[in-house]
Amino acid sequence: MSSSKQVKCLQCGMMVNVHEKTDTYFAHGKLRGFGQEPRWCPMSDQPVPILPGEPLFPLGQLVATPGALEALKAAGQRPEEFLNRHIVGDWGDVPPEDAQENELSVREGFRILSAYTLSTGVKIWVITEADRSVTTLLLPDEY
Repeated sequence: MSSSKQVKCLQCGMMVNVHEKTDTYFAHGKLRGFGQEPRWCPMSDQPVPILPGEPLFPLGQLVATPGALEALKAAGQRPEEFLNRHIVGDWGDVPPEDAQENELSVREGFRILSAYTLSTGVKIWVITEADRSVTTLLLPDEY
């Protein structure tokens, strides 16, 4: 018999059971796991990957540059996909030393930067400022 735990959906806050011995993850509240029937978060309209876990820090106000919004649109992806990875400590495509710096930044209150690759191959950054007042989605050349 496998054990389960409750995990909060980072989209809507609903608590769902997650089986600990399966490869379970969320997709905009949609629970998937080996041998499980998918369930949708009542707040969802499209699947967006979300890692289970509690947020590590507040995002503050969410903003995005026009270039980032256009790149997301062209890729058919939503900002939540990357924001939800960022907030639980999945830093994406950063080198190991930058990942270590992010871990320190979470603890000490410094700026946090994650880097992801869209389905089109375009790179996108997510930056949360040190004071946690704002999180920005932008393209690297817009920095």
